[in-house]
Amino acid sequence: MKVRYFLRDESGQILRHVVTIGIAFVIIILLIVELGPIVLIRFSSLQEAEDLAADAAFQYYMNNFNEVSTRELVAEKMKLMNFSDDEIRDSVVQFLPEGTSTKTSVRVTVVRYAKTLVSKHISWLKKLERVTSTKEAPVQQK
Repeated sequence: MKVRYFLRDESGQILRHVVTIGIAFVIIILLIVELGPIVLIRFSSLQEAEDLAADAAFQYYMNNFNEVSTRELVAEKMKLMNFSDDEIRDSVVQFLPEGTSTKTSVRVTVVRYAKTLVSKHISWLKKLERVTSTKEAPVQQK
């Protein structure tokens, strides 16, 4: 007896439902595995950007308004927060307002890459891997 006839028969109704539920279960698990890291990275990067902006503003104040050492300290902290080298290289620390000697705030743009199975192999899905979050924190004035 062939499978397609077996699935049409009354005795194959249970097997047909089990197969349908199994396929639906596999699709749901695949969606969770693929979309879960992207959603998780989106939420965690917001908090990381806020933390890094506040820390950068504090370090900028404590280092006597030295931008270079502040950027280095932020990069070290990002390394401790398990950022990859590419993520650290793509992230940006800006001192605002630009073009003036007195900076009143620090803006940090954090770049994170979600690691998923499918997006590595499909080029048009790679844009979903990259998550960018920007936060700004005020600098204390002396």
